[in-house]
Amino acid sequence: MGAWEPPPAPRPGPAAPPAPRGAGLSRFVRCLYLVGFLDFFGVSMVVPLLSLHIKSLGASPTVAGVVGSLYGLLQLFSSTFVGCWSDVIGRQYSLIACILFSAVGYLLLGMSTSVWLFAIARVPVGIFKHTLSISKALLSDLVSEKERPLVIGHFNAASSVGFILGPVVGGYFTELESGFYLTSFVCSFIFILNAGLVWMLPWSEEHTDSNENEQTTSNSKVTAKANCDLQAVFSKEWYKFKGRPACLSPQIHTDLSAAGSYLKTGMLRAVVQREIIFQRCRYHLKTFVN
Repeated sequence: MGAWEPPPAPRPGPAAPPAPRGAGLSRFVRCLYLVGFLDFFGVSMVVPLLSLHIKSLGASPTVAGVVGSLYGLLQLFSSTFVGCWSDVIGRQYSLIACILFSAVGYLLLGMSTSVWLFAIARVPVGIFKHTLSISKALLSDLVSEKERPLVIGHFNAASSVGFILGPVVGGYFTELESGFYLTSFVCSFIFILNAGLVWMLPWSEEHTDSNENEQTTSNSKVTAKANCDLQAVFSKEWYKFKGRPACLSPQIHTDLSAAGSYLKTGMLRAVVQREIIFQRCRYHLKTFVN
């Protein structure tokens, strides 16, 4: 009889492929690209004209610089609170609220006839103009880690296109009578349109597809872990018979290769125990005959 030899260490199975992104989720991501485009398009219409307008209201360069820094100061202190707020109430409602409050700020900017009204109009925009940050956080929540750099890159590209086209349109409106006020009203209308787009996004399909992807990924992880656990149990059952005289037949190797697909540990143990019993019977029968 041949000496017993331990089987080779089980090889890990192939990694489960990533779950495909559903059509609803893909449409949702493309709509977010449009949200980023409209956001930067509206902002870039007005931003290049702010310094000229506040100087036309009689502000000195120093006052114009202080009022211009007010927006950045408010952004600095409000970004953390708005981010936590979006985590609490959800991305949808926080994104819509930020867009609408920004629209109110640009609407007030279009009605500003003094430096004080101009400064007050910059307050809601400075506090709530975090639409791009929330959109990127939403994209990060939706897509997998592997797809995230590509999706965020496409979102930044769409926003940059809006930032390129906005000053051209804003400059054209400024050449008209009361051009700055008209530009501010158009920017406010674009933000209201953007809020309507966010409201009409297929949020139900987004939740469904993301849940299906999470469930598929979770099932793949559970299946991979179960296979590893079953192989470990099989190896343990195998090595329990170490040192005993048993010559393994070719059939046992076929059963071993398919062991990872079994769903019950009892079947794994049965494979080894069946072979051990058969080999024991053959051994004692041969000893009795001889």
